[in-house]
Amino acid sequence: MCYPCTHCNKCGKFPAIGTCMYCGAKNSPDAVVCEKCGKPFPPKPGQISPIKKKTN
Repeated sequence: MCYPCTHCNKCGKFPAIGTCMYCGAKNSPDAVVCEKCGKPFPPKPGQISPIKKKTN
C-alpha cells in the first residue's frame, strides 16, 4: 500500500482529502492523524509536519 496522499503517482489513486490510505476511514480534511487507526497523514505541501518524534 502506498503512503497516504491526495494523488499517488505510483498507484494512480485519487482518495478524498482526509481519507486514510491505511484503513480507509474518512476523517475531517484538516485531520493530522487518522481518528480510527492513529496513523499520521503527511504534511500538506509547504507545511512542516506537526507531529514531532520523541527524543530522549
